[in-house]
Amino acid sequence: MISISIGIIGNNHITYLFTFVCLFSFFVRCDCSSFLFYIGNIFEFKSNYNHEFERLHEKKYLKTFRKLIKDLICVKNEKRSIENYCIGSTCFAGPSPRFYNEDREHHSMIPHPFKNSMPNSMVHTILNEESFSDLVSLCADATIKYLHQSLLLCNRFDVLNDNIFIHNVKTSLSLIDFIYQYVPKSLRICDTFFTQMVIVGNDEIRKHDGIKNHLDKDYISCIVNFGKLKKGGSTIYFNGTHPEKNCGKLISEVPFEHGRIQIGYFSEIVHGVTPWDGNRITINFNFKMDVVNHFMEMGSMFYKEYEYHGYPTDFVIKL
Repeated sequence: MISISIGIIGNNHITYLFTFVCLFSFFVRCDCSSFLFYIGNIFEFKSNYNHEFERLHEKKYLKTFRKLIKDLICVKNEKRSIENYCIGSTCFAGPSPRFYNEDREHHSMIPHPFKNSMPNSMVHTILNEESFSDLVSLCADATIKYLHQSLLLCNRFDVLNDNIFIHNVKTSLSLIDFIYQYVPKSLRICDTFFTQMVIVGNDEIRKHDGIKNHLDKDYISCIVNFGKLKKGGSTIYFNGTHPEKNCGKLISEVPFEHGRIQIGYFSEIVHGVTPWDGNRITINFNFKMDVVNHFMEMGSMFYKEYEYHGYPTDFVIKL
């Protein structure tokens, strides 16, 4: 663990500035690639908010999440063997909205909000309530600070000057700048750079077999855990390069904690969750590269037309 004091600015404005001790976990893969992960807790910062994240406390979080997921569609994820509820935007293949891509000589998807999290939907309204909105902003700010602090640490410690990690950090910062400038607000979570929020798990109190080892597809993720467990539910990290072919050895086990926040490149480090007894819910904040790539390649022309027509369910632009 490396202890570093850094500052975070909340809500994308210089509304307040506070300092906290940021603990970085240093993971080294079997191919000698090294990565930093930030591990903390959102309730360390509750005094900076009038609401103190009261609706997310252990006694109230289940009611809050039940209100949110009742309007969402549950998507089964074989990789994680658990319920997934997606909020935000996607470029996932489907019949609509599409445009004709001359370079590829076929129709391509236009980025679009998930049906149940469209602007002015109930889910959109709940997310923009103060406590949830502040949670998203806190996670976005912490992710940006994690990236900047990682660059500083890499300059101080030669062992961290790993080509993969440095490249990922620099690319992430450039992509975040691009998202804020060019990806429309209607595709982003609470006006942050996150384009997707995935709720993993539901309100059930149960014995679960855990989440098997895997690699995420998201470029960088900020995950937050909520729940009340009798035992288990730890996040485990391995030094292998493939969850099935080369899982490697266990290098870290982070115990479950209500409000636990973990930030890092979950696409690079094999990880999973141990079996648990009780209730465990995870929020995964990330940005989707297919959404970002669309605006890099095509600009906003097609999306603006789709948005102008009110996000129709059957929308195809034929050139």
